Order: sequence, then structure tokens, then C-alpha cells
Amino acid sequence: MAVTSKGPPPNIQPQDLWDQITTMPRPYRIAPFPRKNAKGEPIGEIAFVVLTELETQQVTAQSEAWVRKLLKEGQGVPANNEPRTGYEILFETRSSCETLMRACRKPTDLGQPFFPAVDHIAKHLTTDEIAALLLSYNRIRSEVGPLISELTQAEMDAWIEILGRGAAVDPLDYWPTASVKRLAVYMAVRLRNSSTGTSSGGTASDVDISSL
Repeated sequence: MAVTSKGPPPNIQPQDLWDQITTMPRPYRIAPFPRKNAKGEPIGEIAFVVLTELETQQVTAQSEAWVRKLLKEGQGVPANNEPRTGYEILFETRSSCETLMRACRKPTDLGQPFFPAVDHIAKHLTTDEIAALLLSYNRIRSEVGPLISELTQAEMDAWIEILGRGAAVDPLDYWPTASVKRLAVYMAVRLRNSSTGTSSGGTASDVDISSL
């Protein structure tokens, strides 16, 4: 993973930058479809396009409307003080289908949805296949998005060297709080090991980063 950051082109006007943002293609990746043929090979591929915030809001709204209709609002929808297990399960499963309906596209034409309708997802796919597709989407969204959620030890060492040279901290704005805390703890461990002579060359190769 690259640890350097490039700014926008010099002298670009705000309106020109916004035009680029609104016209450039959204990030996407192509992955195997989670169903295999008789030879144990994926039957094909599917494209995942990262959803916009508006599409994510639509997922929530449509899922809520679908569950309320299914449970017949006023009869099956639990009140605030009533158990909501069934309601929450229905909402989560419908939300998964609504998300996949919007995110899954045809690899040959990203403008075309892969599934003909959201109801077809639950009707023709197994629970495990839906879960696998959603896991693939969330992984791809994390990989192509601006937020840095996971860092290897080598990457954290590289960031420490960059920050130690007085580089701008702007890229850290794209880190979740948990990642910033993890880097801070790792830096503290490196500093402690360096001062006590328990590491070699000022590195923290003996640190188990999985515990951070």
C-alpha cells in the first residue's frame, strides 16, 4: 500500500475539481461469483461498484419500508419496549439484498445491474451466497476507498519514518480513529523498546501487531 499522498492538480479551480468528482467513474472491482460448477470452479464473475451515500440511504429506507409492509404496520411491527429480534433479522437480510442490488453490476457493462430485481436475490440465492457477496463488497469497498483500516507492521514503520521527517499529516484525516490509535500504540511500543534496548536498529520487529 502506498504511503505517500498526492494533492489535487495545481491551480485547479473548485468548480473544475467538482466537475471531475461528479463525472469520473466510481471505484469498482470484479470478483468471482460465489457459486461453483461441477469442477469446483466459479461459474462466472460479478462487478462490485461502491455505493454513494444517497444509495446507502435508499438501502435503509427501502429495507425499512419492506419489513413494515411484510409485518403489516400496526400489527407485526414491535413497539419500542417489545422484543425486536425478528424485525431486526428481517431488516438486516433485506438490507443485504438492497445493497447487492445496487452494488452488483455486469462486468461487461457497469451501468447495468447484475440482478434483474431485488426480490430475485433472496429467491434464487442461498443465504451463504448472499453473505459471501456482501463480504466481497465490503472488502472491495474498504480496499478502493479512502479510509485506511488495516496496516501491516512494514506500513506502520513507513508511516513513522514519513511523519518523523516532518511530512504533512493530512493523509491521517482518512484514517478511522481505531487505526490512528493503533499507530499511536505501535509508536509508543517502538519508543519504549528503543529506550530499553529491546529492539534492533530502532524498529519493533518483536512487536505482535495483532494484539494492538
